[in-house]
Amino acid sequence: MADDLDFHSPQLICKVEDKKINLQGFLVMDTLLGGHCAGGIRMTPDVTEEEVKQLAWTMSMKFGFLNIYMGGAKAGIILSKNNSHESRDIILKTFGQRIGFILKRGIYYPGTDIGTSERDLRLIEAGAGIKSAITAEDNNDSGYFTALVAVTVAREIAKCAGIDFKKAKVIIEGFGKVGSAIADLISDETTIIGLSTVKGAIVNNKGLDIGKVKEIKGINGDDIISAYKDAETSSLDDLLASDSDILFLCGKPRVLNLDNVNKIKAKIVIGAGNLCFEKGVEAACYHRGIYVLPDFVTSCGGVLGLTLKGMRLSFYNITKLIQEDFALKINNLIKLSWPNGQSPVKMAPDMVRENISKMQELKVQKKQGKLRRTYDILVGREWKSLTSRIALHTVPGTYYYLPKIQDYLLLRARESFRWK
Repeated sequence: MADDLDFHSPQLICKVEDKKINLQGFLVMDTLLGGHCAGGIRMTPDVTEEEVKQLAWTMSMKFGFLNIYMGGAKAGIILSKNNSHESRDIILKTFGQRIGFILKRGIYYPGTDIGTSERDLRLIEAGAGIKSAITAEDNNDSGYFTALVAVTVAREIAKCAGIDFKKAKVIIEGFGKVGSAIADLISDETTIIGLSTVKGAIVNNKGLDIGKVKEIKGINGDDIISAYKDAETSSLDDLLASDSDILFLCGKPRVLNLDNVNKIKAKIVIGAGNLCFEKGVEAACYHRGIYVLPDFVTSCGGVLGLTLKGMRLSFYNITKLIQEDFALKINNLIKLSWPNGQSPVKMAPDMVRENISKMQELKVQKKQGKLRRTYDILVGREWKSLTSRIALHTVPGTYYYLPKIQDYLLLRARESFRWK
């Protein structure tokens, strides 16, 4: 996977600057499919163009792996820690104004990322002169769906590794939106023995009381470490090296590197965040017998969940599709890799390239078949399906959640992704 990045060039890189207000940012459109691309906007003091390029590539890989006909992109804004709220808002609006010609044409669809919220997106889109469709609910759901995919992958790998998921000892690096959602999903089954925040880490080999941890987090935020008394404090490196079955990475970029990877005792490592691994780490894990998939596979839940939500699937059906259909896709990748002595880290990018090629071919075929379909509709061969599509797009939004309509939408989603 790293070799792909070494020789890969994004389709377009835009540098955004305004020295008067100390604005410096980047928009990287890695790929355009159908003239469109999507990806979040990262806003930190140390974000770099190179980091944004790698994140944009990761988005391309996520969309390709999921059979979603969308190009990958990412944006970054360098924000000094000394910026006031007022100057921050001005920077966001100006950034939106500068890339407004791209946003208005629907070439790039922005989303939240580290350091940005739905409010920030509204400011950016206001600067561009467009109305935002982003809501706080979308942002919260994204964290849950990311967690759900990470847990689903962990369950499937555990079967291959011969690990009883219900007896697994788990570590969660990064107890934010994704990490806490993972804890919610697995705390009744597994034993979570350690976690970390930006304030440090805690470990208890007998298990943490996640209910109590979340209660403390609600009061003290990231300072769970000093407030939770029934555990030992730990450094991040010691936490990562703790004896565990499954390690979820949800926090720092490149938290696993060539200096600490050989100390990892976990049998399964799940990258639930972007750029969890330094170059060469995934290969090192494979050679050590640690089960790991590329992080664009294990962290694609936000992309998948919000795409399905955009197709009007209910929360229940999105969860169902991830736990059943997506799980089968992961199971297929697993069967083709480890049991056959093949690294999934090398196989997954090949699957993405094949998916993108097939999607492009399908789009060409659809364009070529428009005249034929028009004829079929006129002679009545497709009238029934046309009527159902028209009806679906004209009913009030509340009716989308009727069981019959949800069944139809679920079927359409399964056909769209063509997962194997």
